[in-house]
Amino acid sequence: MIKRNGDDRHWAGSGIIMIDRSAVDEYLKYRGLTKLKDSKYAIIDIIETKQPIDFYDVSE
Repeated sequence: MIKRNGDDRHWAGSGIIMIDRSAVDEYLKYRGLTKLKDSKYAIIDIIETKQPIDFYDVSE
C-alpha cells in the first residue's frame, strides 16, 4: 500500500516490497516508473481472500 507521503512501507519496515501482479501497471504509472527493481520488489499472485460471510452457512 502506498502511503500518503508516497512511501511504500511503514518507517520501520524493511525487506522486499510485494506487489500483486494485477496492480503492477497501475503502480508503475502512479509512481512514474518504467520498471520495478528486482532488488526492491517481488511480484506476487494474491490468492482470493475470503469474506466473513463465506464461513457461514446461509441456507439455514
